[in-house]
Amino acid sequence: MATTVATRPRAAAKSRTGLTPGRLLLYVGVVLIVLFCIAPLLWVFDEALKSDQAIVSSPPTFLPSGLSFSSFQHAFTDHPAFANNIKNSVIIAGASTIIALLFGCSAGYAIARLRFKGRSAALAVCRREGGSPSPGW
Repeated sequence: MATTVATRPRAAAKSRTGLTPGRLLLYVGVVLIVLFCIAPLLWVFDEALKSDQAIVSSPPTFLPSGLSFSSFQHAFTDHPAFANNIKNSVIIAGASTIIALLFGCSAGYAIARLRFKGRSAALAVCRREGGSPSPGW
Protein backbone atom coordinates (compact mmCIF):
# COMPACT_ATOMS: atom_id res chain seq x y z
CA MET A 1 0.00 0.00 0.00
CA ALA A 2 1.53 3.27 -1.15
CA THR A 3 1.03 6.51 0.73
CA THR A 4 1.17 9.84 -1.03
CA VAL A 5 1.90 13.10 0.70
CA ALA A 6 0.57 16.31 -0.74
CA THR A 7 3.16 19.04 -0.96
CA ARG A 8 2.55 22.73 -1.30
CA PRO A 9 4.39 24.68 -3.95
CA ARG A 10 7.18 26.83 -2.53
CA ALA A 11 6.66 30.54 -2.38
CA ALA A 12 9.11 32.59 -4.40
CA ALA A 13 11.87 34.02 -2.22
CA LYS A 14 11.96 37.79 -1.94
CA SER A 15 14.92 39.46 -3.53
CA ARG A 16 17.18 41.21 -1.04
CA THR A 17 19.21 42.95 -3.68
CA GLY A 18 16.57 45.54 -4.58
CA LEU A 19 17.24 49.05 -3.35
CA THR A 20 13.97 50.46 -2.12
CA PRO A 21 13.48 54.20 -1.56
CA GLY A 22 13.24 53.60 2.18
CA ARG A 23 16.52 51.71 2.26
CA LEU A 24 18.21 54.37 0.12
CA LEU A 25 16.99 57.06 2.51
CA LEU A 26 18.34 55.03 5.43
CA TYR A 27 21.77 54.70 3.77
CA VAL A 28 21.91 58.41 2.99
CA GLY A 29 20.99 59.21 6.59
CA VAL A 30 23.66 56.88 7.97
CA VAL A 31 26.32 58.38 5.69
CA LEU A 32 25.34 61.91 6.75
CA ILE A 33 25.49 61.00 10.44
CA VAL A 34 28.91 59.36 10.01
CA LEU A 35 30.24 62.39 8.14
CA PHE A 36 28.86 64.68 10.85
CA CYS A 37 30.65 62.62 13.51
CA ILE A 38 34.03 62.32 11.80
CA ALA A 39 34.19 65.82 10.29
CA PRO A 40 35.78 67.38 13.42
CA LEU A 41 38.43 64.65 13.49
CA LEU A 42 39.25 65.19 9.83
CA TRP A 43 39.40 68.94 10.41
CA VAL A 44 41.84 68.58 13.32
CA PHE A 45 44.00 66.18 11.31
CA ASP A 46 43.92 68.59 8.36
CA GLU A 47 44.95 71.53 10.54
CA ALA A 48 47.73 69.50 12.15
CA LEU A 49 49.32 68.89 8.76
CA LYS A 50 49.32 72.58 7.73
CA SER A 51 52.04 75.10 8.36
CA ASP A 52 51.43 77.97 10.78
CA GLN A 53 50.94 80.42 7.90
CA ALA A 54 48.43 78.15 6.14
CA ILE A 55 46.32 77.83 9.30
CA VAL A 56 45.79 81.59 9.62
CA SER A 57 45.67 82.37 5.89
CA SER A 58 42.71 84.12 4.34
CA PRO A 59 40.80 82.67 2.55
CA PRO A 60 41.18 79.38 4.41
CA THR A 61 42.28 76.29 2.54
CA PHE A 62 40.56 73.01 3.17
CA LEU A 63 43.38 70.75 2.02
CA PRO A 64 47.03 71.40 2.85
CA SER A 65 49.10 72.35 -0.18
CA GLY A 66 52.20 70.87 1.42
CA LEU A 67 52.49 68.52 4.35
CA SER A 68 54.11 69.99 7.42
CA PHE A 69 54.78 67.94 10.53
CA SER A 70 56.17 70.94 12.42
CA SER A 71 53.17 71.10 14.76
CA PHE A 72 53.97 67.60 16.02
CA GLN A 73 57.61 68.56 16.47
CA HIS A 74 56.60 71.72 18.37
CA ALA A 75 54.29 69.72 20.63
CA PHE A 76 57.20 67.60 21.85
CA THR A 77 59.95 70.25 21.90
CA ASP A 78 58.04 73.28 23.23
CA HIS A 79 56.19 71.30 25.87
CA PRO A 80 58.59 68.86 27.56
CA ALA A 81 55.84 67.25 29.65
CA PHE A 82 53.80 66.36 26.55
CA ALA A 83 55.37 62.90 26.12
CA ASN A 84 54.85 62.18 29.82
CA ASN A 85 51.20 63.28 29.52
CA ILE A 86 50.66 60.89 26.61
CA LYS A 87 52.26 58.07 28.58
CA ASN A 88 50.00 58.78 31.57
CA SER A 89 46.93 58.85 29.33
CA VAL A 90 47.81 55.48 27.80
CA ILE A 91 48.36 53.96 31.25
CA ILE A 92 45.06 55.28 32.62
CA ALA A 93 43.10 54.27 29.50
CA GLY A 94 44.63 50.79 29.51
CA ALA A 95 44.07 50.22 33.21
CA SER A 96 40.47 51.43 33.10
CA THR A 97 39.78 49.22 30.07
CA ILE A 98 41.18 46.15 31.81
CA ILE A 99 39.22 46.89 35.01
CA ALA A 100 35.99 47.45 33.04
CA LEU A 101 36.53 44.18 31.16
CA LEU A 102 37.13 42.24 34.37
CA PHE A 103 34.01 43.59 36.06
CA GLY A 104 31.92 43.36 32.89
CA CYS A 105 32.91 39.77 32.15
CA SER A 106 32.32 38.74 35.76
CA ALA A 107 28.92 40.40 35.84
CA GLY A 108 27.96 38.95 32.46
CA TYR A 109 28.92 35.46 33.59
CA ALA A 110 26.96 35.83 36.82
CA ILE A 111 23.85 37.11 35.06
CA ALA A 112 24.03 34.38 32.39
CA ARG A 113 24.81 31.37 34.60
CA LEU A 114 23.54 32.04 38.09
CA ARG A 115 19.92 32.28 39.23
CA PHE A 116 19.44 34.91 41.91
CA LYS A 117 16.80 37.31 43.12
CA GLY A 118 16.74 40.45 41.01
CA ARG A 119 18.48 38.81 38.04
CA SER A 120 15.94 40.06 35.51
CA ALA A 121 16.09 43.58 36.94
CA ALA A 122 19.91 43.58 36.75
CA LEU A 123 19.75 42.38 33.15
CA ALA A 124 17.21 45.07 32.29
CA VAL A 125 19.43 47.77 33.80
CA CYS A 126 22.45 46.50 31.84
CA ARG A 127 20.48 46.47 28.59
CA ARG A 128 19.05 49.93 29.20
CA GLU A 129 22.39 51.49 30.15
CA GLY A 130 24.19 49.90 27.22
CA GLY A 131 21.96 51.71 24.77
CA SER A 132 22.05 55.13 26.39
CA PRO A 133 24.75 57.73 25.76
CA SER A 134 27.22 58.52 28.50
CA PRO A 135 27.05 61.94 30.16
CA GLY A 136 30.55 62.79 28.89
CA TRP A 137 32.04 63.88 32.18
